[in-house]
Amino acid sequence: MKLDEWLKAARVHAKLSQEALGEALGRTKANISSWEKGRHTPSIEQLLKISQITNYALPPEITGYSNVEEVPLTNPREKVLLDLFAALPKSEQEELIRILEEKKKKYDKLFEELLVARKIGRGDR
Repeated sequence: MKLDEWLKAARVHAKLSQEALGEALGRTKANISSWEKGRHTPSIEQLLKISQITNYALPPEITGYSNVEEVPLTNPREKVLLDLFAALPKSEQEELIRILEEKKKKYDKLFEELLVARKIGRGDR
């Protein structure tokens, strides 16, 4: 999958307009359109934000990694946290994952409400 194809697929997956995604990224609708047409390329930071906002994974063609375990950890804290997590009993790992998933759902819902509120505030309904 090419980058421009992934960008559109991610946005459509999240049911976001180009304008809504641009707003979430601090960019314009024209920026998003240009990225999706392959005229310009977003920064890696923008790609990571798009992946997070849309909950759409970057494909191996873009990341160069076919498996999440292959992704190098550049932050020493990540390594420490993963080591601590791995040392937990399986039941505690599962509980921690459950808690984190609940938190993510809560923040995803808040983010969606924020996008809707912004649209209504601008009269986009």
